Amino acid sequence: MNARAKGERLGIFSKDAGKTTSSQGQAQGEQLVEVLGRQDPCVITDDGLRGILNGRIVQARSVLRNLQNAFANSQGLMADSGNCT
Repeated sequence: MNARAKGERLGIFSKDAGKTTSSQGQAQGEQLVEVLGRQDPCVITDDGLRGILNGRIVQARSVLRNLQNAFANSQGLMADSGNCT
């Protein structure tokens, strides 16, 4: 959660303020997907739906590595996570 999302939950910001429309701020082929109440840019690739961060496609392996590091002390949570491509 970032500062804007927290401000929206506290009622400081409206949910519509600062959001772009579908034609603004998106490259061709990009679409917005709502994840945990936030609109995140993504694109459909040969490997499936992938998020975009700083104009680059986020690879599933890097997401898996970050989750494994974040939950390294949680037993069994990431037990069957070796099949990401």
